[in-house]
Amino acid sequence: MVALCSVCLFSCEEYSRKQQIKKIIHTWMDKQVQIPDNYQCNISGKDTTSVACTELLQRSYKVLLYTDSTGCLDCKFKVFSWKQLIHEADSLFPNQVGFLFFIQPKDKKELQHILKWDRMDYAVFIDENNTINQRNHFSDQLPYQCFLLDGKNTVIGIGNPASNPDIWALYKRQIRGEKIK
Repeated sequence: MVALCSVCLFSCEEYSRKQQIKKIIHTWMDKQVQIPDNYQCNISGKDTTSVACTELLQRSYKVLLYTDSTGCLDCKFKVFSWKQLIHEADSLFPNQVGFLFFIQPKDKKELQHILKWDRMDYAVFIDENNTINQRNHFSDQLPYQCFLLDGKNTVIGIGNPASNPDIWALYKRQIRGEKIK
């Protein structure tokens, strides 16, 4: 009897989780992400006003990651994994895909240290006022704080490719223009 109750409880929880995921996807697909103008760009742990930061915002496709200051920032923002994806995207889709890392740090100096330590030589947008989240109201669940955007910042994919290779495979298919069912 206990085993049957456990199976029923697990099944109900699994169904509820799937419904929640469907709701998040339905909410975000085809929604335009509002990117703030007043961001602070950082490359290799140093503030910059680089043209490279602006150029990323104008790419045909963008992978946008939002992360806030709760929990372990170094654990959430897996620099090594992202660097691998950036390298692969640059090889497969030269100058087509920009990676937009919007981070709302509780400690800017800690973030700069992490970026410098991990040799993150790619632009990171520091959003100390959490403006991007205030404009867009992102999910509080990490897997749903990352999006594939088209050139108009419309969501065409949801999920974190640095955490899930299947998501990265889907993103690549969409960038290639393949139909996804």
